[in-house]
Amino acid sequence: MSISATNQQKKNIILTLKTPRNMKSKETCPKTGPSYTSGYLSSKSNLENYKYLTAAHVESYDYFLGPGLSRAMANLQQCEVDVFNRQRSRNENYEIELPDEIDTVKFWYENVTIAPPTRRTEGSSRLSKSSTRLTPRECRELRLIYGGAATCELCYCLLHKMKDPVTGKYVVKSAGRVNKITKQIGNVPIMTMSSKCHMRNKNRSELIKMKEEQNEFGGYFIVNGIERCVRLLQVPKRNHPTAILRGSYKKRGNQYTEYGIAMKCSNSNHDQTSITNTLHYLTTGCANIRFIVRKQEFMVPVIIVIRAFSSNKETDEELFSRIATNSNDTFTKARAQLLLQEGKKYKLYTKKQALKYLGERFRSVFGSLSRTCTDEEVGQYVCDHYLYIHLKTDAQKLECVLLCLRKLYAFASGSCSPDNADSLSNQEILLPGHLMLMMIKEKFEESLIGMANGFRKAMYMDFPKFFQNIQDPKYWSTTADRLGSVGTIGQKLTFFLSTGNIVSSTGLDLMQVSGYTIVAERLNFWRFCSHFRSVHRGSFFMELRTTAVRKLLPDQWGFLCPVHTPDGGPCGLLSHLALKCQILTAPLISSSSERMLEEVLVELGVTPLDHLSGSAGAGRLAVDGQYLPVCIDGRMFGNASSKVCSFIASELRRRKVEGSEGKINEKLEVAYIPVTDSNGPFPGLYLFSQAARMVRPVLHLETSKPSYIGPMEQPYLDIACLPSDIKEGIT
Repeated sequence: MSISATNQQKKNIILTLKTPRNMKSKETCPKTGPSYTSGYLSSKSNLENYKYLTAAHVESYDYFLGPGLSRAMANLQQCEVDVFNRQRSRNENYEIELPDEIDTVKFWYENVTIAPPTRRTEGSSRLSKSSTRLTPRECRELRLIYGGAATCELCYCLLHKMKDPVTGKYVVKSAGRVNKITKQIGNVPIMTMSSKCHMRNKNRSELIKMKEEQNEFGGYFIVNGIERCVRLLQVPKRNHPTAILRGSYKKRGNQYTEYGIAMKCSNSNHDQTSITNTLHYLTTGCANIRFIVRKQEFMVPVIIVIRAFSSNKETDEELFSRIATNSNDTFTKARAQLLLQEGKKYKLYTKKQALKYLGERFRSVFGSLSRTCTDEEVGQYVCDHYLYIHLKTDAQKLECVLLCLRKLYAFASGSCSPDNADSLSNQEILLPGHLMLMMIKEKFEESLIGMANGFRKAMYMDFPKFFQNIQDPKYWSTTADRLGSVGTIGQKLTFFLSTGNIVSSTGLDLMQVSGYTIVAERLNFWRFCSHFRSVHRGSFFMELRTTAVRKLLPDQWGFLCPVHTPDGGPCGLLSHLALKCQILTAPLISSSSERMLEEVLVELGVTPLDHLSGSAGAGRLAVDGQYLPVCIDGRMFGNASSKVCSFIASELRRRKVEGSEGKINEKLEVAYIPVTDSNGPFPGLYLFSQAARMVRPVLHLETSKPSYIGPMEQPYLDIACLPSDIKEGIT
């Protein structure tokens, strides 16, 4: 038999190798792949899917450019400096005595505007009239910063104050004209595809004419020609008291224990700044509250804070009954009695005495406050800006402190279990726009404090010259640049994006100072897309030797992908969002819709605050040990029985899917933690509508409509994964 093949046999072999038997011929093969699309443009549906990947990044930055920046500047603390000769006002003990009549300089920033990216003329730092738009392609090729020029207004005025001989307080008798100076704060980086980007609202053909990608979806910054992405981080959940069992709490002092209630409080005006207040349980049965001011920790007995929040109508007997709500709980009753006895040691019985006590000890900490402020005003400043800042009134803050105190005593007695800080139920996502909003607000605060310190020094060195200079607008302009460094704010934001390091005087209530940004690598298209869906636990946890942080927990189902995590060091720390998971970038409800929600809760059976007087939100909650707290974004609204809370939770979920008819936002998180026989989590009904939360859609079987749920409510729901898992009345 010959082993040589004929020419016809060779052709058949080659044809067989080119066209396998299981593949159809070229004429009958369906042309559905990306190479067979008509024309050179990608489909419109694909482009929308790409934009969905970076929606959280772009929308959060739009919030920063829009309402976020205006809210941050409105909440910026105004500085005051008393104008008087400090050398002549010193007595024999070198103490400064203020005169009865004094002038005070008041100054602040407002009206921050950021322009779209524009090209600058050579050799000039200022914009020319002939400047044109700057595109991302030019920034990549020329190694520039894709940013826009930002300006602000420095406002100042002169106040004339006189001392009231009766009360001893300084009262403003006359105020001068408010002067405004426009200042450049530098070049602020602009996120691609944001509202200030030139590629926004451009179709595919227009993007190609701009020499950009036809499927461009943005979400990144261009710094020195390099595309950089701000990494999504998991941070503690805002406005919710979390029971933490941590051995390091014992190192705070001799009487400290490992029990604590931490609450990350986000500012009530939604500028995304936050302060963490921690309630520590002591071996004496009392408790101290901890907060941080410019990286300095302060511990204050909680009874002083309670007195500062009270309205002088709460007696010791009433406070005792509101702390120890359950008459059968002897543990809490004994600790509440010890807590009130500690208050007598400080001889503080009224709100005024407590505020004065705080003001005397914190006056030297705040450089932005005038010396004409009384101790009570300084104490009120501490309560307003550093204690439970997510609430607006002292009555609401008092109810929040008492709720945290009840949870602390239940936690210390073993009645409730600790909350897992590594669980997604107690976490939210730090978004790029929110982080930059926190940073730019802090830089303006640092600028004001730097100017105030410089004014006091110049006043001490040469008072006549200083008094003459403050009348000149040029002096204010040069002082803002020289002492306030207002012109370098854009440069500091650029440094943050290029290095990923935060240089902060307050810490911004974050656990790390580096690792916030990464290079948006384009090794391949899917690698590039994964950067915008990746979620990191934080570089701080990379150094921990424990594996508890890296575990895959059940409550991550549907929110984080259980498979897509790398090997090696970041294993379990770097996860990716599930396909249907969404991150809210702005608060859901306004003041009017919040009132509608309160009316619905009262209609469903919640006993509101101060129900005897008929004015909800006035404080003085009538509590009972058998009733559970009902909270809206960390604000104690009322209470209800466990049976009523269960009914309210199911009814709210049903009304959520009804849209406008139900008066409930579809993405409101309704977390009902039931009472358990074992030592489970602290029960209650908690409603969340704030930003930075994760939600995912599920099918509401009763209405056959999609309903959005959050990570905290998911563990207490029966969700069917398959049609065979559906059980009538349960799932």
